[in-house]
Amino acid sequence: QRANKGLAKLVGKNLTDIIGQKCYKLLHDIDHVPKFCLRPLLVKTFSYQSNELWEPHLNRYLQINCYPIIGAKKEVREVIHVIRDITERQKTLQELEYLASVVRHSQDAIISTDLNCQITSWNKAAERIFGYDGKEAVGNYMDIIIPEEQRKKCQLFVEEIGEGGGIENYETTRKTKDGKSIDVDLTLSPIKESEGDIIGVSFIARDVTYQKQLEAKLIQAQKMESIGTLAGGIAHDFNNLLMGIQGYASLMLLKTDPLHPHYEMLRKIEEQVQSASDLTKQLLGFARGGRYETKPTNFNELIHRSSEMFGRTKKEIVIHSKLEKDLWTVEVDQGQMEQVLLNLYVNAWHAMPGGGNLYLETSNVTLNESYVKPYDLEAGNYIKISVTDTGIGMDKKTKQRIFDPFFTTKEMGRGTGLGLASVYGIITNHKGIITVYSEKDYGTKFNIYLPVCEKAITPPTRIVSDKILKGAETILLVDDEEQVIDTTKQMLEYMGYMVLSARGGKEALVLYQDNRDRIDLVILDLIMPGTNGGEVYNQMKALNPDVRVILSSGYSLNDEASEVFKRGANAFIQKPFSIVELSYKIREVIDGISLSPMHM
Repeated sequence: QRANKGLAKLVGKNLTDIIGQKCYKLLHDIDHVPKFCLRPLLVKTFSYQSNELWEPHLNRYLQINCYPIIGAKKEVREVIHVIRDITERQKTLQELEYLASVVRHSQDAIISTDLNCQITSWNKAAERIFGYDGKEAVGNYMDIIIPEEQRKKCQLFVEEIGEGGGIENYETTRKTKDGKSIDVDLTLSPIKESEGDIIGVSFIARDVTYQKQLEAKLIQAQKMESIGTLAGGIAHDFNNLLMGIQGYASLMLLKTDPLHPHYEMLRKIEEQVQSASDLTKQLLGFARGGRYETKPTNFNELIHRSSEMFGRTKKEIVIHSKLEKDLWTVEVDQGQMEQVLLNLYVNAWHAMPGGGNLYLETSNVTLNESYVKPYDLEAGNYIKISVTDTGIGMDKKTKQRIFDPFFTTKEMGRGTGLGLASVYGIITNHKGIITVYSEKDYGTKFNIYLPVCEKAITPPTRIVSDKILKGAETILLVDDEEQVIDTTKQMLEYMGYMVLSARGGKEALVLYQDNRDRIDLVILDLIMPGTNGGEVYNQMKALNPDVRVILSSGYSLNDEASEVFKRGANAFIQKPFSIVELSYKIREVIDGISLSPMHM
C-alpha cells in the first residue's frame, strides 16, 4: 500500500511501480507466501517479529523487522515492514568469523596484549604450547611465559611498536607452565583501532624446539662425519706403519733364542704395537664405516663377559645387572661392542673415584617413527642397553661435548678423549642410537638402542693356540706399501708358502693373468692408488670365478670392503696382523674350515 524510496532503491524499481505489489513477489520473486514469512506469527502474537536472511533474487542480506498496527477492535490492521540491507555488515561478520576460526585452529600461538603486556586474548595453540588455559592467561601478564633474562628485550620491542615501530621477528626462548624451556619463532606486530591509534601488540609464537633439535643433531652428525673421515685416514696410514713394525718384530722373534737378551725387548715391541693398534681401533671405531665382522649375538652374553672381567679389577664398584631374559638377537661386531661396554664402564669408574654403583640393564623395545626420525633410522624393534652410574655427573656444557673426539675432562696424560667418541661411532655405524642423561652430582645414564635381526646365533669354532699353521701353496701378495710387502712376504715364506708379490693393482693383474693356474690364494690390499682393491678383485673374478681372496686393509671392514664381500671375497684381515692371525686366516680360506686362534 505504501513504500518509500529506500525500498524502491533496494529492489531496483521506480516507487510508482512497486505500490500495490505483493511483498513476497517484490522481495523474493515468488508467487506465494513463503514459509519464513513473519506476518502469520505477528498476527497471532500481536508482537514485533524480526528475521535475517540471504535473498538470492536481490543478491543481498536483508534484515526484516515487522511491527503490527493494532486497530480499535484489537485486530492487526496493518503491518509495517522495516527492511535493512545488512550485506556489508554480514560480510564483515563473516570475515571476523573467518579470522576467529584461523586464530582458533592455528598451530601457532596467537596472543594479544595491551601496551602494558597484559594478555587480552589467548588461542587454543597457546594453551597447547604453553600449558595455560585461556582463563588462566587472559588478564595475566606476558611474564608468565617469558624467562626473566628475556623480559627486558621483549619490553623494549613492545615499547618500540607502541611508538609506531613496525613488525619484529626473532627467535628466542619461552617457558611453559611446568617450567620447561622451549625455542620459539616470535613475531610481534601492532594492533590498531579504526582511527589508526596503536592499542596493543599481537604475538605469534611458533614452537621450533623440535626443529632446533634436528638442526643440532644434523650439525653434530656432520661434525662427527668430517672428523671421522680424518680419524679413519690417520688410523689407516698408522696401521700400515704398525704392520711394518709388527712384521719385522715377529720375524726377528722367530729367529731369536728365547734366552737371548734381545728376545724380551722384541716382545715389548710387539706389546707396544698391540697397544698402538688398540688406539687406532678406537679411532676406527669412531670413524665412519668402522663396523666389521658382524654376527648374530645375544647381547646379554657380552654384558656378562665384560662386566665380570671389569668387576674383578675394580672391586670398589658394585655392579647390578637386570637383563631381559628373552632378549632379542642383534647383529653386531662383538669385539667392538665389548669395546663400547668397557669404555662405558671405565667412564663410570672415573666418575666414581671413591667407589659406587654401576647398573646394567637390557630390555626389548619398539621405537616409533617420531623417535627415530631425528636419527634417520627405521622404526621397529630394538634392544635397549642402559649403563647407569652414581658418580659425579656432568654439567650441560660437558654433556654437549661428551662424544667429541679428543675431548676429555681428565688431567693431561690420563686420557686420549677417544673412548666415548669411539662408542658414539661404533653405535652409529651399527645403525643404532646412543643418548646420555646426566645431572651434576647425581650420576649419568647412557642408553643404547640397537636394531634387532632375525638370524640365528651360531657358536664359533675356537682353537686355543699360539701355533703357526703352515702350508705349501702359492700366494699372490698385493699391496702398495713397500714395508708391508716385505714383512708379509717374509712371514708367508716362513710358513712355507711360495710367494708372488705385486706393488699396486696393475702389476697384480698382470701377475695373476700369467700365473692364475698356480695361484691358490690372493692377499689383496683394499686401499691402493690407481686401480684399487675392489677393481682388482672384479677383474680377477672375471678371469677366474673361483679365485680365493683375503682382503687386507688398515681400515676396518667398511662399506667398500662389504661390497667386495658381496661379490664373493672370502675373508678380511685388518692391519697390523700377527703371523699367527695370518696363518689361521689363510688355512680358513684354503681349507674351508672355521678357525680362531685365541692367545693364552
